[in-house]
Amino acid sequence: MILMNLNMRCSVKVGDIVKFQSDIQGMDGLRGIIIGENGSLAFDVYWYKDVPNYAHHKGNVTTDLKDFLEVVSESG
Repeated sequence: MILMNLNMRCSVKVGDIVKFQSDIQGMDGLRGIIIGENGSLAFDVYWYKDVPNYAHHKGNVTTDLKDFLEVVSESG
């Protein structure tokens, strides 16, 4: 399972729908779309779905390390 997650993390690209990995408690319900690369280890994410404790993320762009993100749906 860990190997599969590593492969998923490596394949993150612009246009993918992502979430935080489930081990980041409370934030795995957020959903965002990758809108840009930010160096070799991070991506700019536009968050479009919130969760109650992190409602301030919705509608905002954050820069997040790819190691914390998991692809929910790949872009075509």
